[in-house]
Amino acid sequence: MKKYILLFLLSFCLNNFVNAQGWRKAYDTPISGIQAGYMADGNTIWLVGDNESIFKSTDGGFTWVEKFHTDNIDSYAHDISFVNSTTAFVGCDYGRILKTTDGGETWNVQLVPLPDSTYDVIQVHFFDSNLGFALCDSQSKAFIYKTTNGGIKWD
Repeated sequence: MKKYILLFLLSFCLNNFVNAQGWRKAYDTPISGIQAGYMADGNTIWLVGDNESIFKSTDGGFTWVEKFHTDNIDSYAHDISFVNSTTAFVGCDYGRILKTTDGGETWNVQLVPLPDSTYDVIQVHFFDSNLGFALCDSQSKAFIYKTTNGGIKWD
């Protein structure tokens, strides 16, 4: 009988220990439908999402500051790619890519030469400040574009 009690207690403790290791919500974010994020370090976090905004946190996610609202260009943000602490790119709807060279204080719109305006830049990745790729998608086709001059010209 002692063996069964010991086995029961051990299994109860083990079950509670394992279940206590689950995921929990640490912080609320201002973005609903987060599409992408970038964590520069333990404190600096960037998020883009369905509410047409680019947000930045410099305190590990406790507080957030909106750095750009994409409804200014009538476009949702889908992906973000940082080259370094000052240069970043955000892929948006309708072939638009946003670029910053001042750490996200200002964003400039660049256009990828798409066949029509139904294509969205759903992923963007830059290897350095010049070489980057954009995955553009619509309901029926997808294209991959490449730039070698920081998004000025796309092939």
